[in-house]
Amino acid sequence: MPDEIWVYRLYDVAQEIDLDAIEHRLQDERPTARLKLSKVRPKALEIKNPPLSFMIDSEARVPLAGTMCSAEIGARFYDFGVLSIVMRIRLPETIDWTLMMRYAETLLAEETPEIDQRFQAYRDDILRRFGEHLTGEGYRNYVEDFIIFAVGDWPEDDEWSPLPILLGEKGPLSEALIEDALRYRFSYDADDVIIAWDSAWVEDPEGPGDVADLLEFAKAQLLELRYYDDLLDRELSALYDVLSADGTERAEWLRFGRLQKTRAVMRRIMELIVEITEFTGRIENALKVTQDFYYARIYTAAVERFRMREWSESIREKMAVLERHYELLADESISARFIWIDTLILLLIFFEIIIGLLTLR
Repeated sequence: MPDEIWVYRLYDVAQEIDLDAIEHRLQDERPTARLKLSKVRPKALEIKNPPLSFMIDSEARVPLAGTMCSAEIGARFYDFGVLSIVMRIRLPETIDWTLMMRYAETLLAEETPEIDQRFQAYRDDILRRFGEHLTGEGYRNYVEDFIIFAVGDWPEDDEWSPLPILLGEKGPLSEALIEDALRYRFSYDADDVIIAWDSAWVEDPEGPGDVADLLEFAKAQLLELRYYDDLLDRELSALYDVLSADGTERAEWLRFGRLQKTRAVMRRIMELIVEITEFTGRIENALKVTQDFYYARIYTAAVERFRMREWSESIREKMAVLERHYELLADESISARFIWIDTLILLLIFFEIIIGLLTLR
């Protein structure tokens, strides 16, 4: 295969996407495909609802570092609310290290306004066309970008080292930086894969194929975990504001309005717990590693490199805080009810005494 650079933009566009409906709608318009890993044993990785991919433009032209390159634009929907758009930029046949380095510096420094505008235009057009099959609001501020340098045969020469290209840093690399990059290096037969935070190097005569799909899948999961972590931050902040306001109005404890407010807060907390538990469960279980195979190890390494477990742990901790608040509010609500009941009982006793005295008179 020719050398290429695959540039990704992943967007949070919904809470859920009806892949079957979109696939049915596109069947007479353009070819579609469900993600199927060609080199991976069926039992090594299990994908519950494979994402749906389709072509946008097979003959695009994009500017990069002062040159015009041909490119192929594709898109992929994930059922848990992510739209991924990839720009596969074809490099000149006579590519050398210096030109590849220039491309890498431009892309990793995000000095590509025209390419960014293209991505936004593709995203907006896709959302206009398929918006009816998307459930729930997306969050436009959440975008993940990723770059894969896909080469067929790269010289094994220190002067052609892929690490400066992968990291976008031409100057001498520190030993610590090199060591960290090589922690996530994998080789199998003719393959050579190095995974960084926002880029990857894939050397394979047959193309990046399954490796690119696995890295994209992990980035889609990361995007949604980031979204729900931030959602919990916003909701906890709003909850603290409500509780603080209530704390300054303790005289309201006998008022029915405070009891209603507490119930409303408890209902919102319960809705959040149910919603986030359901959706984060779907995200984390969308792809399961069931065997220790080469590509399964690459996916597991991507999960570690992208720190997805830290995001999941952060979500669980914030969910635990929500649950504790729910328990405290529930105790407060029960106490308020008992106070109301005791007050009513005392009032009834008082009225009975008054009525008895009036009867005696």
